[in-house]
Amino acid sequence: MQGYPTRSILLLAIAAVLIVPVVAGEPTAKEPERNWGALTVSFEHRTDDSVIRQYELPALAQLSYLVGAEGACVVVDPQRDVDTYVRDAEALGLEITAVILTHAHTDCVAGHAELAMRTGARVVRSADLELGWQPLAHGPPGVEVRPLEGGARDGLLARLRRGGDGRTSVFTGDTLLVGTVQSPEDIELDSDVMSRAEQTLDAVQAVSLLGDETRILPGHGAGRFGGRVLEPD
Repeated sequence: MQGYPTRSILLLAIAAVLIVPVVAGEPTAKEPERNWGALTVSFEHRTDDSVIRQYELPALAQLSYLVGAEGACVVVDPQRDVDTYVRDAEALGLEITAVILTHAHTDCVAGHAELAMRTGARVVRSADLELGWQPLAHGPPGVEVRPLEGGARDGLLARLRRGGDGRTSVFTGDTLLVGTVQSPEDIELDSDVMSRAEQTLDAVQAVSLLGDETRILPGHGAGRFGGRVLEPD
């Protein structure tokens, strides 16, 4: 009987993907003029009792998120200039009570320290958590976090288990992107590729258990070298 690939084979396959060099393709169309240094809202999903707002920093194709419900919100992977999150949370009638770091930010300066200082929010990292999904302490209702298993223990997933459309939204940081996996600059700074492969496999397995309707919200978007097959739409 033909079985599924063993864990070792899967880990080796993921490790191979992680170290494959990135080859830039030909541009498919001329992009419109953009302010590459300005944080802009690139996606928003609202229900009667929750909101997910995605922000993009075009210069790095970095994505961050504001997730709110019942008067409280969490900011996921904030970039350095935190004024936008503070202003938008106030306009939405939400208090920023927690800040989530899904991974170590090696390609940009993260804004978690400043945002925590300005709002009194708690910073949540993988090393602070027990294994498995767990409610986010001090966060809005329905938000859960899960550390990724592996030697590095510096990655986590977050999810919002609510919404009028019945879909779970998962924030994967740089572990799972669109059409590819972990970002190359993380691998260059970490010689333990197999440890990163373990984290990626753990993320794939955790997300696959959530169902086909799960909304994947990564840490980087179109145009970033880490997302080799990303398109602007």
